Amino acid sequence: MYAIGAAVLFQMAMPSPASAQFGLRTANQGALGDNYHLELDAVVWDTSADMSLSNTALGLTGTTIDLKNDLGIKDQKFGGFELILRPAVKHKFRVQLVPVHYSAVATPQSPLSFAGVTFPAGVPVNSTFHWRAWRFGYEYDFAVTPRGFVGFTLDLKYTDTDASLTSAATGTRSASARAPVPALGGILRVNPASHLSLTGEITGFKWPGGWIWSGSGDYLDIDTYATINFANAFGVQFGYRSFDVSYSLTNDAGSFRLSGPYLGAALRF
Repeated sequence: MYAIGAAVLFQMAMPSPASAQFGLRTANQGALGDNYHLELDAVVWDTSADMSLSNTALGLTGTTIDLKNDLGIKDQKFGGFELILRPAVKHKFRVQLVPVHYSAVATPQSPLSFAGVTFPAGVPVNSTFHWRAWRFGYEYDFAVTPRGFVGFTLDLKYTDTDASLTSAATGTRSASARAPVPALGGILRVNPASHLSLTGEITGFKWPGGWIWSGSGDYLDIDTYATINFANAFGVQFGYRSFDVSYSLTNDAGSFRLSGPYLGAALRF
């Protein structure tokens, strides 16, 4: 479905022959940044967060804890890293990591049950939260021209979280969760000029509970960005990304959404 829609947009985005008069691409021109076998990307992402989690232990049902409202976390900037291996023109293998870390001190206005204990209202709580958002993917670009490409992606999104709460009343309690979620998607790139590319990518999946394993999960990742290539080996990226993942396991559940603009660089070999 993603790939069909991307193909339609790809055809609409192709410049007409007359556009060459204004310095746009023609069919026989190459584009900077398209000739590589290995690409390393690094970005700084200015995120807005909407995140919650729960953990049930020792027979005590966990509270759904809002990390902003209950624990006082603040929006932050995070780094992101991606490695793209391109053994052939139409084939890419991708590994991506976004390491997320929050720490805060807040006084909950209501009791919070977490990891088998209840943190009472009115007592300060120190919290730390780590989320390592991994992406392992394969991309096949079935339509490739000097003006851009259209492809589909097969991904495994791996959510790795650790949370810790500490208060004078209860001491420290910790919990962790690991949730692999498969995803399908599409990617579209248009090169309106030899040094400029515009890219849009969407991946997502809903993994129902009880299908192969007892957990369930949802994933939606929308990423749009422009790349200015100063040389084939180097470019600068400006983009906006919305990254939404949720999971439900036997004793753990989480809903994590990050969105915002980012600035990055690409190094190619």
